[in-house]
Amino acid sequence: MTSDEIHRHLESLEQLWGTPGLAEEVKVRPSTRMYRSLGNYSPKRDEIRIAAHLLETGGREFFLEVLGHEAAHAAIRRLYGNRVQPHGREWKALMRKAGLPPRATLDVPEGVARFVAEKRAQRRRRPRTLWGTIRAYYGRGWT
Repeated sequence: MTSDEIHRHLESLEQLWGTPGLAEEVKVRPSTRMYRSLGNYSPKRDEIRIAAHLLETGGREFFLEVLGHEAAHAAIRRLYGNRVQPHGREWKALMRKAGLPPRATLDVPEGVARFVAEKRAQRRRRPRTLWGTIRAYYGRGWT
């Protein structure tokens, strides 16, 4: 999915929800570091981050669902400020209006679940402190 397609999708949500500036002001960036979550909206940076692997492993429809979920957070921020819950009534109403399931967690497609499981298996936790390094060296193993 190209950045133009993402921008057009945000424009359609902007018109549907009546949130001027949503498509122009909110930045959408891929993140190669996201494995535990699929997307995130940062009000401070006015930025949506989406897991880079999502389009390849989850497909176009799932990608658009995650994008819509995070865009709804940006729209709620524009419409109500900080006065409402992140997954509250207002957010759910926007999701329904866009034809998306109003839920905080998503049913993850098989390809995404497999990719995340493989990445977690590849990671090896290492000690972050000197004391952890000493314990690992003297036989307690990597934690």
